[in-house]
Amino acid sequence: MVVLAGWALRGCEEREGLDVVAVGGDNESWRREGSWLLARGGQRLRGGAEGKLRDRLVLAWVFDTGEGVEGGAVISGGAAITERAVIVGNSKGMVTALRRGQRDLLWRFEAEGGIEGTPCVHEGKVYVATEDGVVYALAEGTGQELWRFEEAGQVVGGVNWARAEPNETLVLVSSYDGSLYALRADEGACKWTYKSESPVNGTAAVAAGRAVFGGCDAVIHAVDVRGGDAVKTVEVGSYVAASAALYEGRAYVGHMGGKVLCVDLETGKIVWEFEGEGAFYASVAVTEEEVVAGSEDGWVYCIERAGGEERWRFATQDEVDSSPVVCGDKVVAGSKDGRVYLLRLADGEEVWSYEVGAAVTADAAVAGGLVVIGAEDGRVYAFR
Repeated sequence: MVVLAGWALRGCEEREGLDVVAVGGDNESWRREGSWLLARGGQRLRGGAEGKLRDRLVLAWVFDTGEGVEGGAVISGGAAITERAVIVGNSKGMVTALRRGQRDLLWRFEAEGGIEGTPCVHEGKVYVATEDGVVYALAEGTGQELWRFEEAGQVVGGVNWARAEPNETLVLVSSYDGSLYALRADEGACKWTYKSESPVNGTAAVAAGRAVFGGCDAVIHAVDVRGGDAVKTVEVGSYVAASAALYEGRAYVGHMGGKVLCVDLETGKIVWEFEGEGAFYASVAVTEEEVVAGSEDGWVYCIERAGGEERWRFATQDEVDSSPVVCGDKVVAGSKDGRVYLLRLADGEEVWSYEVGAAVTADAAVAGGLVVIGAEDGRVYAFR
């Protein structure tokens, strides 16, 4: 299994009437057991991992990438995790694949430009995008370059994918030039480009044949993945640095104005708003009952998904720009205070923490009981 690490600003049922099989590729039958193959763990970017974590994790290994890791682990956004490997990118453009259990080096690839987002692993390829606007497709097993696209503009989010037609896969990349690019996965040619009015920081989420993202225009955009046409646009009141998480026809996202929103993508209405005490730069994690959000006020919040009421909050000692992950009955969260926290989902009580000694802004990747996360000291930490 491959794990990808980078930075992301990082099995549900869709509503009746939304076709999730013909296009979009989001029935998640593509999942590989015990893996974390792209930003936030799946196309909908819900930040959820299968299985359970122990109450006390143990450091399994540490790997120094040589430069600050600003994304999560796609353990693949930090990192991606496959059956065999953990794959991470760093701010010097180095993509590193490590043997999952032992951190032995499998392969390395040097890209043009730093990598802040989470790589995406799909159908034998690893996709990464750089601050220099280059998108790469690499062979999953060897790291060999298969193709590149050089016209994307600065990219700081991760890469996602969508099924435009039954036999056509698209690679989706959002950019600071305000565009969402859809590239043909087989060759890297651009099929369509959707243009917004302002820079886009996060990764586009995919469900029901739509790609959904927010940007500095303070708008949530829902785009048809088949042709790049706008399906819905919703003004949210402040610019959006985070990636949206999709669940049952709704988008859950925090913005820099200090609110977490639930947006109905059918009606275009804001269902509820939750106000914190600081900006929300990290992406939220969404379960059947909860929305978990990290804020630059230093709190991790748990919000009732149905109505937006606060359930609990947990105080770290600095900003929380690392997007939380929910695994079973626990929440994994990193903070700029240099710690990785394990919290109880039920009440927010701290179960365990580990001090890495450097700010943690990368998203965690969680798969098969393994937690992988990067820190700004350039090291990737794996816990079991």
